[in-house]
Amino acid sequence: MVNVKTQRPSILYALAFLLFACQPEKSNQTQDSKPSAVYPYFKEPKVSFIYERYLDIKGALVAGNAEMAQKSADVFQLSIGSSSNLSDLAKSIKREPEIDKQRKLFTRLSIEVLKLLEKHPPVNGKVFAFRSMSDSSEVWLANEARVNSPYDGSISNGKLFKVLGKEEHANLVKKQSKRPNTERL
Repeated sequence: MVNVKTQRPSILYALAFLLFACQPEKSNQTQDSKPSAVYPYFKEPKVSFIYERYLDIKGALVAGNAEMAQKSADVFQLSIGSSSNLSDLAKSIKREPEIDKQRKLFTRLSIEVLKLLEKHPPVNGKVFAFRSMSDSSEVWLANEARVNSPYDGSISNGKLFKVLGKEEHANLVKKQSKRPNTERL
């Protein structure tokens, strides 16, 4: 008989290991002076968490790293529970060792995450939805309008087809202050 109390700490250690293993490596190289994309803010923390884990899987696929995609999908699946279509798709990616098959499953995951974000769009920042130019069924989401395909790692093989979310309040104020006041005329 398995003691449940001794199993829980080992599961927690495994989950903690996976979370740290999925972190990007730190580099001493200087980065571009361009500002990074604004990370979208969602009203519901669970939606934000799902989107963050989705981006982890996407990042692994962009890099062509099937093993990292499996680890990221495992964290995604364990984190959101087992009672949803998103969880089932993540579990399928986790079980698939071949990157080409992972990418096909990722298309379905992307469509489901897009549906979720359409119901719960970011209240700050934007999410950009892309479609592959070579295969219109290949869809992915990103924080910036720059194409970086998880299907072939290409930075030019994609077309923006939807933008979810709103601009930052500060940007709206700047734009409004630059408009001429035509009401007084």
